[in-house]
Amino acid sequence: MKPAPSILLVDDNPDDRLLVRRLVGRELPQCRFQEVIDRQGLERALQTGGFDLVITDYHLRWGDGIEITRSIKRELPFVPVVMFTDTGSEEIAVEAMKAGLADYVLKSPKHAVRLPAAVQSVLERSDAQRRLASLESRLHTLLDQLEVGVFRLDLSGRLSEANQACLWLLGYERIDGASGLDLHGLALDEPAGLSLREALLRDGNVRDRELRIRRRDGTEAWVKLTEIMTFNALGERHIEGLMEDITGRKQTEAELVRAREEALAASRVKSEFLANMSHEIRTPMNGVIGMTELLLDTQLEPEQRGFAESIRSSGSALLTLINDILDFSKIEAGRLELESLAFHVRQTISETLRSLAPLSRAKGLELIANVDPLVHDALIGDPGRVRQALTNLIGNAIKFTSQGEIVVSASVDESDADSLLLHLSVRDTGIGIPLERQAEIFDAFSQGDSSTSRRYGGTGLGLSITSRLAALMGGRSWVESQLGQGSTFHFTARLGRAPLTEANTAVPPSELRGRRLLLVEDNTTTRGVITRLIGPWGLDVAQAVEGSEALRMLETAERAKQPFDYALVDIHLQGVSGFEFVERARARGLAPATIVIMTAAGMRGDAQRCRDLGVAGYLIKPVEAQTLLQTLRSTAQNSQPQAGGELVTRHTLERQGRKLRILLAEDNPVNRTVATRLLAKAGHTVRSAEDGLAAVDLCAAESFDLVLMDVQMPGMDGFSATREIRERESGGVRVPIIALTAHAIAGYREKCLEAGMDGYISKPIQPAELFATIQELVP
Repeated sequence: MKPAPSILLVDDNPDDRLLVRRLVGRELPQCRFQEVIDRQGLERALQTGGFDLVITDYHLRWGDGIEITRSIKRELPFVPVVMFTDTGSEEIAVEAMKAGLADYVLKSPKHAVRLPAAVQSVLERSDAQRRLASLESRLHTLLDQLEVGVFRLDLSGRLSEANQACLWLLGYERIDGASGLDLHGLALDEPAGLSLREALLRDGNVRDRELRIRRRDGTEAWVKLTEIMTFNALGERHIEGLMEDITGRKQTEAELVRAREEALAASRVKSEFLANMSHEIRTPMNGVIGMTELLLDTQLEPEQRGFAESIRSSGSALLTLINDILDFSKIEAGRLELESLAFHVRQTISETLRSLAPLSRAKGLELIANVDPLVHDALIGDPGRVRQALTNLIGNAIKFTSQGEIVVSASVDESDADSLLLHLSVRDTGIGIPLERQAEIFDAFSQGDSSTSRRYGGTGLGLSITSRLAALMGGRSWVESQLGQGSTFHFTARLGRAPLTEANTAVPPSELRGRRLLLVEDNTTTRGVITRLIGPWGLDVAQAVEGSEALRMLETAERAKQPFDYALVDIHLQGVSGFEFVERARARGLAPATIVIMTAAGMRGDAQRCRDLGVAGYLIKPVEAQTLLQTLRSTAQNSQPQAGGELVTRHTLERQGRKLRILLAEDNPVNRTVATRLLAKAGHTVRSAEDGLAAVDLCAAESFDLVLMDVQMPGMDGFSATREIRERESGGVRVPIIALTAHAIAGYREKCLEAGMDGYISKPIQPAELFATIQELVP
């Protein structure tokens, strides 16, 4: 229940005091009165307090009402004062109101009756003011406890109110010192354009911004201001807002920016180091491997050939190690970027197997390609990375397989109108992997046998790189294996579909349709793969597992007057070898008109023996569909091959293409020799230049079908030379330019293409990649 109001009555006239008690008590009977008749009593009352209202007369023997009002308001500012007097001077009334008077009532009978209503109204207003003051006090207390600054500005942007956090942030202790401070004027970096005050005046919306300000002591701080236009009860506009100290956050952001810049600088240094090391290592490696390849194409003693083979295999192993380290570092740094190029998946698989065939032949392994006919041949993706993943898996299979076969299969797991999920698998008959090691072999530097006595070398990076490449291409990699029974490694990649060209959809020549072919092959997998390859060509195919069985089939066919037109024979047959089969067939007059020999391990002298026996073709496994088709077509043109005649091989088929005039720009003499010999061996004419300037001059003086341009050369480099050549062509005939570079770093291919080059080959030069790129640019 609300307590009864207490009224201090200041009047030295007892009749007037009685009149007040009667008037007020009649309307407010609950009121309690305390009377004061002199100055001492007033001073004691002011010290004691405890009253809610003061009623005073103006005319007192010991002072006037205005003086008394001022005394009361000094001591008790929240206690209202009502003057009850018989003085009706307007001047006195105004002066009293200025002193803090709440109301002014005359004692005349006409006006005295208004005293109770005036007292009640003043008490109600006083009570409301006390509650409001209490709320404001509590609000200020709460605001001062906040860690976020709270402030109010006038329309000129000057501070009128602020909590303690705001004052501390500005460098002040009390609002007295900061009042009138131009808050926006403290900004050291005021953004250009519409000022905050103008923006708020225009639309009144909440505005956020971050400012760097100068504090009172001269130090700098970062603050975040959130401001909005507000209106008080009188309709006056103010700007109110929050101020948050974000100096720490800004310092952290600046440190992060510095750290990022330092990391980027370190990454650039690392990339430049890797690029330079790649170039410096690959350049001599190109000479070592290239010269060894050329050496192996010459007449060598068996011991010399063994030495040269060791150099080549060691060089290839070193090159693989370099590539793995470079790729792993790029993957770890997140800098490995995939290309999006159109390529032929069968050609990519064939080229990969061809490059690894010498390793499999050296171990006596059968390397077989088995591509599902339903696989769309023209795809869009990164053929280099597909080839790399396949190379890692096949190389791993060769390493851990001592006998038997390695089957590389390609199929499609998922397919739609725009893309497909290509599934590549490599199955071997090697040592297998224990179940407990299968989950970790895709980890970096992990191997199936990590003991110090392990038989197999390697860094353990190949499978890790393959797994990460699969993930980058939207696929995955995994292994299925049983100890002692071999392994099957799987690799999937999401690739786009490219439109098929005429070459992809060409119909086999009619001269093969209906012809009879005898396939003599003891390996079941190879026999099935070749049968599927030649099935669509319309040939009538018969199969034999060994030489003696094949001879019986020739005799049966001859008696039935249905001789075979072709014989496709493996050299390494059980029992009667392939060469022995040909000799016996020739001796009995049973040999088909066209015989093509296949071998997984070509030996020195095989080609000559084929010529001596009148064999028409000699192919190295794995046999590619296009190569086999070209061989059968070429040999069919010579229906009666003679002993000592020309032997059709993959090399002779490649030489049947267009002979080109090629400009080779290469400053390293060893690399120049290697490239020149490779190109000349393919029947091309080569002109060489030792730097970019010489290449530009030769291009201006002579006509070339193709330019092979080394990138890093003294004087004018390959980029500058290419730009100069393109500028001089000025809309004329554009000669294809292929970059030759020892830099195998991400983004370098794009840099070459931006300079105006059309192709890119990284050193050491791989003949298959070189001729495939030439064929693509100059069909």
